This record gives sequence, structure tokens and C-alpha cells, in this order.
Amino acid sequence: MKQYYKSLLPFIIFLVIFQYVVIRAVDLRRPCHHDECHFVETINLFGKEMNLNTIIHYNEMSTPLPFVLYALWGRIFGFELYVLRILSIIIAFATYIIFHKLLFDIFSNSLTPFLIAAFFAVNPYFVGFSVFVYTDMLGIFFMLICCISMIRQKPIMFTISSAAMLLCRQHYIFFFAASFVYYLAKLATVRKMSSFYMLLSCIISLLPMLTLFIAWGGLVPDNSVRTLYMSEGLFFHPNYLTLYVGQFFVYLLPFVIFKWRSLYKDLRVTIGCFIFSWTYWLFPVAVSRCSRLNTVGIFHRYLEMISNNWFFVQVVFFIAFFLGLPVVFNVMRDCYHKWRHGNVDFKFFLNLSILIFLVIMPFSYLVWEKYFLQLAPLVAIRILLLQYPDEFIEAK
Repeated sequence: MKQYYKSLLPFIIFLVIFQYVVIRAVDLRRPCHHDECHFVETINLFGKEMNLNTIIHYNEMSTPLPFVLYALWGRIFGFELYVLRILSIIIAFATYIIFHKLLFDIFSNSLTPFLIAAFFAVNPYFVGFSVFVYTDMLGIFFMLICCISMIRQKPIMFTISSAAMLLCRQHYIFFFAASFVYYLAKLATVRKMSSFYMLLSCIISLLPMLTLFIAWGGLVPDNSVRTLYMSEGLFFHPNYLTLYVGQFFVYLLPFVIFKWRSLYKDLRVTIGCFIFSWTYWLFPVAVSRCSRLNTVGIFHRYLEMISNNWFFVQVVFFIAFFLGLPVVFNVMRDCYHKWRHGNVDFKFFLNLSILIFLVIMPFSYLVWEKYFLQLAPLVAIRILLLQYPDEFIEAK
């Protein structure tokens, strides 16, 4: 534990200083920011009428736990915007501490958890999550607790955190699906009661969200927004997939560079990925039909600021797609080899999470760079684990 605190205390000091700078720069009393405006309206609705009718018909597309939590905070401390933002700061601080703990449980040294957690803390999206009234950080918080409970084999902790995670965003079904397959495979190969209990806790954690789906009569609340966004139903968007594959390179660049030799050393794989990458031009990155914006996120917006030329922007995304493909290929290959040899370890779970995310997220009604950020911590860990033996985590 002494080594843990040697890493934690400097990280807390960094976090306090950085958050203070962010808070001063942003100004908690500034007007509402983008999606924050309608989130605050929904929070106020829950603050006034927290009943079954509100839960079924509130005018959002995501599951209700963040709105309920902010509404409870508002009832105690007030619904002024700056007061609600204080809760965002607290949630963010707790999330970074949990992330640091997860990283220490995996890597067991002082420097690695500090550097990785600090890297995510300064990410522009995470900066926004940590000060504005957004619903993203709470889901990430519970997802990280899920990971800790998996490593420590704590079924009750997993049940609670997984259920809460799913009640923050439907998108986290990718994590649930990966957990379910992981423990099913683990039970089939290892056949320990601990795996059975974790599988059972996984199934139980899905029940609250399924109950909501039944009440809603669909995957999202019964409201006018659903009619607008879901009129075409669910179908696979290949151009969403090309964006998310490219994010493996864009938003995890330091990790990719650090593991460059491991990811790109096989010339046959790199050449194969380059050839396949030309399929990008069949499904180039594009905004969703229902989106009111002209970009798919901060990186896209930054490219538009450099040059408003469509071809320039698409060439950059094409390069990112090509350089992201070897990361995905390595994950696929490792997942196959582990399954073939019955090596169902935590790395196998991380592989499943990444691959299932890439299968599920293109079915969303909306594409956005920030949706990749919920997966990014898991990808970062998986890339760094390339240097460690297969039973590295389980042996701890």
C-alpha cells in the first residue's frame, strides 16, 4: 500500500491543481454549454416530478440515473447551474481516483498509473465532462468500478456498478456483453464457482435496464425526441465504424507511439491493413443524418479550422483509419489465440470489450467522437499490456 500512496498523493496534488485551473478558466457561473442546456432542463424536471411518468417520458435519449442523481443533489443544495457543476467536479475527481486505483492494481508501480490517469484528465473531452453538467463521466466511473470488481472477483460490487453503468447510458451494453461472454467462456474453461457467481451477477445487473425498456416500449424513453431520432430504426452505419477505428490512433496516440514496434512490426499485417484501409473511401467519416452539427467532434472541428477543404479532412481521417487498423487487428488476433488455447484472462475480456464496442456502436442513431472516450481507458490498458505475460493480472 505504501507504493500505492506514493503514486496516489502526487496524482491528487496534480488533479487538484489542474481542476482549479480548469474551474478558473471555465467560470462555473458561465451560461449553459451546448448539450448542458437540455440536460439541466431534464434535471429540473426530475427535481420537481421524480415519478414513474417522468422516468418513462422525460425528453432525453439516454437512461436516467445521471438525471436522478443530479436532481437529488439539486434538491439538497439547489438547482443553480454552478451548483450542479460542482457535482460534476466531484464525480470527475472520484472517477480519476478510481481510474488511478484500477491502473495501480494492474501495473503495480508508481509512475504508470499517474501518467495514464493524468493523460486522460487533460483530454479536452474529459475536461468538459469534469466541469459541465454532462452525463458521460458517471458512466465511466461505474465502468471502472466494474473492472476493479472483475479483477478482485467481487460479484456484489459488480452487480451494483454494472447495473448503475447501464442506467447511465445504453451504450455500455458493449461492456455488459463483453462481461457476459467473458464469464461464460471462463466458466466453460475453468469451471470455478467464482466464475459462476460473476456470471450470475452480470445477468442480474441487466434487469433494471430491461425493466426500463419494457416500461418505455423501446430502447429509449417514450418522447418526441425518440420519434425524431429513431424514425428510421436501428441499422449498421459503416461510416461510424471507420470513425471509431481511426480514434484508436487519434485519441491514444502516445500509447500507440510507445508500443509502435509491437503494433506495426509485422510488415505483412501493416501492408494488409494499408490495402484494406482503402475501403475507407466507400464509407468516409460523415455526420449523422439527425445531427444538427457539421462535425463529429473536437478533432473533426479542429481539422475544419485548419482547412475547410473536404478532401483534406477526409485524407487525415483516412490516415487515422489506416493506422488504427493494426491496433484492431492485434486485438482480434490475440482474442482468437486466447480463445483457441482456452486462455480466458483479463486481457481476453479487454479484447472482447473493444471488438464488441466496434460491432455495437455503429448501430447508434448518432456518431460522435466522445463516444469512443468511454472505451479509450480500456484500449489504453490493453495496448500497454502488450509487454506483459498472459497471466500477469490474475497472478497478482
